Amino acid sequence: MSNILTGIQQALGAIRIETEKADWQLRLEILQLILSTSESVVAGARKQAAPQVKQVKQTVPVPRTKWVKRYVDMPKADSGRKKKQASMDDDARLGQQQQQLAAMKPQAVLPNQRAV
Repeated sequence: MSNILTGIQQALGAIRIETEKADWQLRLEILQLILSTSESVVAGARKQAAPQVKQVKQTVPVPRTKWVKRYVDMPKADSGRKKKQASMDDDARLGQQQQQLAAMKPQAVLPNQRAV
């Protein structure tokens, strides 16, 4: 590995010496050659580093529209219950609650709970 790097460095040193001797047009051509070479090396390295991609064909279900019937004029079931409660006046409701409370009797004390 280090042999390859030293060889490249020696070649670049030789190019640098030759470039200093040349005129400006030859220098531009040498720079363009070096740039194109480095671009191709970078492109090759990116290609090797890129992960392999495999294309797979997938079947996807097509969404379909489902038509649902909704009745606009149909009365709701809860509306009848509310009408019954609304028709009962406060006196009747109070009487009904008192009857429910009067119907309940307290439970007798169990034998083991009696005070001694």
